[in-house]
Amino acid sequence: TFIKIPNNGSMQFHGDYEWLKEAFMNLLKNALEHDNSGKPIEITLVKKEEYYNIAIRDYGTGMMEQDIPNLFDRFYMPQNVKANHTGIGLNLAKLIFEGHFGSIHAYNHETGGAVFQILLPIYPLK
Repeated sequence: TFIKIPNNGSMQFHGDYEWLKEAFMNLLKNALEHDNSGKPIEITLVKKEEYYNIAIRDYGTGMMEQDIPNLFDRFYMPQNVKANHTGIGLNLAKLIFEGHFGSIHAYNHETGGAVFQILLPIYPLK
């Protein structure tokens, strides 16, 4: 499995590099662990007028619908998760994005796989 990121030119976001790296690494790690399709993990970056829209998509089996509302709860363990997980990675990612005044949402893609959508606001620097 590999990661496919489109070249959208230069985009900059001003935030805490180490914490944002931790959040994105958690999402990428989850995507890689839950996808054995052989297709690339896709990352889509779209700059809107007031925010960045970032989507991370895998081609795995997706999430059980009953798990989606609780995925970002601390220590939540979906039924089909491996035993070596603690249930804090997605919660930490959510807290990091919210600490940057953003948000994260999860859903199943209509053609299969999971999607994590992150919205981060664009603030002009003075």
